Amino acid sequence: MAFILGSYVGKLSRENPYKTGLKYVVLGIAVAAIYFFVRDFLKHLLVEQAIRIF
Repeated sequence: MAFILGSYVGKLSRENPYKTGLKYVVLGIAVAAIYFFVRDFLKHLLVEQAIRIF
């Protein structure tokens, strides 16, 4: 899905659609990885705080 959006944006901006599509895919994977680590970090903090309360 990200590749399709990126290639469309690349076509509209008169850039290489395949290169722009690949940029969007890499960006999407990077954002998903950052989200994964932040989610686990926050989950860990909340569990630690819950254990300290009880």
